[in-house]
Amino acid sequence: MSILSSNPVRRAPWLVQRALLAGLVVGVLDGLYVIVIYAWVKNVTTSARIFQNIARALLGPAAVEGGAATVLLGLAMHFGVALGWSLAYALLYRRWWALQRLTRSTGGALGVAVVYGTLVWVAMSQLIVPLTQNQGTPLFTAAWFTIWAAHLLCVGPPIALLVRQRR
Repeated sequence: MSILSSNPVRRAPWLVQRALLAGLVVGVLDGLYVIVIYAWVKNVTTSARIFQNIARALLGPAAVEGGAATVLLGLAMHFGVALGWSLAYALLYRRWWALQRLTRSTGGALGVAVVYGTLVWVAMSQLIVPLTQNQGTPLFTAAWFTIWAAHLLCVGPPIALLVRQRR
């Protein structure tokens, strides 16, 4: 018998719903975190500029002059990325019985959340963003740690806690 054949959540339609919910929660929490830290606490940018800088990945420097249209594009991209990472986790969860077993407890899910949040941030900052018209965040700088904290608090936990089978 293969590992996958004994998988109790192999064909669970609720898993897609949970991944969609996780993507929505991640998009809201992560977006609010960045707005609070950079626009309100540090006062180094605006909420609109945060999302225009996300749109900059596709449009280049002109995105910051695009007004509401590029703010909305950046917002859509932000939620798209959140949904993508949530769906990627759901696919992994569906196929890997050890992950299913580990995340049955809240403590186990939170441990996975730390690892997954870190993995997402390293992949985004060092692999994905540098392939766009934006620059990756240099490793181990204050900005890198600030956004890593967002991933530890606002990305990993909602995904690991929401994309798991309820008992």
